[in-house]
Amino acid sequence: MMWKIVALLVVVLALSLQEVRSKGTEFGVRIPMDFLLTRYNMAEPGKFLRITEKDWTFEQTAPKPHSISAIIVLDSYEKSEGNTVALLKGGPGSQFAKLHAKSQRGHGFNFTIDVYGH
Repeated sequence: MMWKIVALLVVVLALSLQEVRSKGTEFGVRIPMDFLLTRYNMAEPGKFLRITEKDWTFEQTAPKPHSISAIIVLDSYEKSEGNTVALLKGGPGSQFAKLHAKSQRGHGFNFTIDVYGH
């Protein structure tokens, strides 16, 4: 009986991880008072037997820059199989962010990046 419960938990965990993976990545927490600072679409086509990579930097030029509270990255690529986005510098709590996107070999990527702040 115990192994059935463990097997069920493993299946549920695997399905939930797959669902999160297909939706995208979140850095930080968005609260109701936050507003959208910028939206950026980062897309690169696939290259034959090559990994596609691209960096994106968000810097504010306003006299009084806002603090970033959350960065939400949605993966919109049709054949998404493990495309990743990593936060290299900055992010929540700071006024800038640098992201690095990477695709699987032979595939491209299409990420929509929303930066929220207060």
